[in-house]
Amino acid sequence: MVIKFNVKILLFLLVLIIQLFSQLSNAQTIDEFNTAYENYYTTLLKTKSPNLDWVIVSHLNAMGDTENELISVKKGIKPRILPQANSISFASDSTIIYKLPNETVVFENLYSLKNKEFHTIESIINFPSRQTTILKPLDKTELIVVDKNGKIKHHLFNIESNRIDYKTERLYYIQNNSWHVLNLKENTTQTVNNIPKVDWIYNNDTNWFGLKEVGNSLHFFRKEQNSLNVTESIIDPPEHCFFDKSLIQTIEIRENRYILFKLKLDSNKQNLAEISYTNRLNSKSSSYLQLGIYDIVENKWTWKPQLSTPFQLQKFVSEQGEFIVYDMGLNKIDTLVNKKLPIQFVRNYGNKTQSIANKYVSENNFYYDINTDHMLFFEDGKWKSESLQTHQIRIAPFNPEVILADGLYNNLSDRPKAKITPTSEKGIFIVKSEYDLYSWDIFKNKVQLLTNGAADHINYELKAQPLWILGESLWGSSFHRPIDLKKPLLVRGISMKDYTTSLGVITGNKLKIIAQSDFTIKDFEDNKRVVYTTTGFNNPLKIYEIREKKPHLIYESQGKKDGERPILKKELLHYTINGEDLNAFLYYPKNYDAKKKYPMIVRVYEKITFHNREDSTPHLMDLIGFNMIHYILNDYFVLLPDLSYKENDSQETTIKSIEKIINQVSQIPQIESNHIAIVGQSFGGYEAALFMGKTNLFETALIGVPIVDIPRKYLSEFKIYNYNQADYAREERQQTRMNSSLFDNWQGYLEASPIYHVKKVQKPILLWGGADDPNVLSDQVRSFFYGLTRLNKKAIYLNYVNEGHNIIEKAKRQDLNYKAWQWMEHFLKGKPAADWIKPLLEN
Repeated sequence: MVIKFNVKILLFLLVLIIQLFSQLSNAQTIDEFNTAYENYYTTLLKTKSPNLDWVIVSHLNAMGDTENELISVKKGIKPRILPQANSISFASDSTIIYKLPNETVVFENLYSLKNKEFHTIESIINFPSRQTTILKPLDKTELIVVDKNGKIKHHLFNIESNRIDYKTERLYYIQNNSWHVLNLKENTTQTVNNIPKVDWIYNNDTNWFGLKEVGNSLHFFRKEQNSLNVTESIIDPPEHCFFDKSLIQTIEIRENRYILFKLKLDSNKQNLAEISYTNRLNSKSSSYLQLGIYDIVENKWTWKPQLSTPFQLQKFVSEQGEFIVYDMGLNKIDTLVNKKLPIQFVRNYGNKTQSIANKYVSENNFYYDINTDHMLFFEDGKWKSESLQTHQIRIAPFNPEVILADGLYNNLSDRPKAKITPTSEKGIFIVKSEYDLYSWDIFKNKVQLLTNGAADHINYELKAQPLWILGESLWGSSFHRPIDLKKPLLVRGISMKDYTTSLGVITGNKLKIIAQSDFTIKDFEDNKRVVYTTTGFNNPLKIYEIREKKPHLIYESQGKKDGERPILKKELLHYTINGEDLNAFLYYPKNYDAKKKYPMIVRVYEKITFHNREDSTPHLMDLIGFNMIHYILNDYFVLLPDLSYKENDSQETTIKSIEKIINQVSQIPQIESNHIAIVGQSFGGYEAALFMGKTNLFETALIGVPIVDIPRKYLSEFKIYNYNQADYAREERQQTRMNSSLFDNWQGYLEASPIYHVKKVQKPILLWGGADDPNVLSDQVRSFFYGLTRLNKKAIYLNYVNEGHNIIEKAKRQDLNYKAWQWMEHFLKGKPAADWIKPLLEN
């Protein structure tokens, strides 16, 4: 009996050892995952020819490898992979330019396949509309101007200095004590010889102008076109200002008369301490570059900076002499994410100043129309127009149920859904609402509906336009380009219920749908033909063209080099909180079997579904340590839920959201309701930390760079764009949505802070942060860890040195992703703990 019993024990132990060995041997390494995932790639539209006959797409994998593919929209021409290049663009409808890693630039004709090469080129400046390209060699004294096929038009040597005026499409250069200008539009050159050596030149039909820095002054040279005489005068900077030679090439000239300078204020104060005032902007900020305007006809400054306003900003709102100014120094206690300050409207390059009604400084909130001399501005959820002649203010007559605000942060920021879009018709503008596009006639003060999306919750929008293009003023605001209402208007519609998309054409006031897709229509162009792309979950880029009023598939990316991608399942769920309809994406495990159960990971970040509608690939290189495709391929459910928020309710509405959606998906038999994890980074980390302390829904959590102590953060600094500022606004009017001062709502701030619920945390947590995070200071995540430590809770904190709000260094990204994977495998699947986890499991 004893022998038989011992044999049974030995057999039982052997089985356990085999099972354990099997589990260990199935644990994949980083290298094994990388090898499996390097064949996956996402495809993006990179560029297109002006006539839309050709497009170039980029294939990118998670390891940073990029491959460019040329595709013909015409029939009969096969796609082909282009040489590895640092940059690539179209020189014309039939020629591409690409720069190889060895500094060689290649012009390739797409039909003849003939190439022209240029070696040791540093940069390329392309003017497709002129079918001209400027090549800047590594030798700074040389410039090469070529046509669309790479044929040399001008090869310039001994260049002492040069600048390109993108607006007028002219190349200015100084060569052998001569001033030159090459007109790229006409391919003509003008030269003036025996002229003083200068730092900056400009010419027009009647004069040449030059500037040279001498000491703290600029010597100004003028020569009439038909004269041999050169006059010289001195421009001294305004009092307390100085010229910076490094900024000389940023000088602009308008109307052949007014020179716009970037000036620096000269503050000679040498303080041993940083001095801060409660009634002024924090003095840690250096003074801003200031606008100075000099009239070369009257030989005087028409606009001069003042030493008393070092934080004044100036923005031109027209291509002539109109600009606005406001003093950021008055922004002493910024509780508005959308800043509101007194604004002065300046005319005629500084000769006349007037106050205006608009106080918002964000370029989203206003548009100046020079044709009507009206300022259109958004305030209190309404669009308004102010005549700057009579100062009459009129409110656009939208129905009360039409929502014009962007909806972010429960509309606490008072920002519009989109910028005003000017049109070719005087006094008529396009306005975006929550769902629709309207035309607004400011003279009649009438609005007209152009789309009808609200009834079906379809969000119609115009094609995105560049905020700034070469040739625009560095002092200018960024606006939509005017739209010609006499031409058909191409728009995209996105269903906010199921995220299907469509393309439509507005002719007159009628909308006609021309294409529909179950996926996201991402890029769409209209140039005598309509070409668009689609992408979706596990559905790589496709390119379509509308032919004979029907979509035709032009190109389909495979998304994987070897073999086909696996078929993956996604389900769009719906639920309601306090009357608000919300969405959630539920992704099924790759090897889903209805007879089995699987763990689930929930990633949170406010309303997350809208931003997860496109294709993505598996990898272990995610900036926040979580790649959902990786987990789906390894037999996890993944849930991305939209969350509801109400201002100043201690996040009770958000907690109701997560409880309701988790209870809803827990009814699915295949989900292990006792093996659900939550993942969040930044504000998502805040949400995850709060849920771990105020609910018992999750078995574990991965939490990165979280906000945990709102009162402390409220009175701390954060740094964005190299500017330190107090964090009042983000807590009162942004994501936290407190909508009140800390000192008027102390208890509310405490209730909304995860750190004060840490005692109720019951499950293990993996924390991570960047030691140099300027956005959410690292003491937030560290204090959460210290709280868990003091209370003997189970947690590990990964502190990445020399990293910030996201993990950037490749090795550290892989480390975070792999450690997060090992953590989930242990706590959700019961796999053996990795060595770095084992110390936490000791009693």
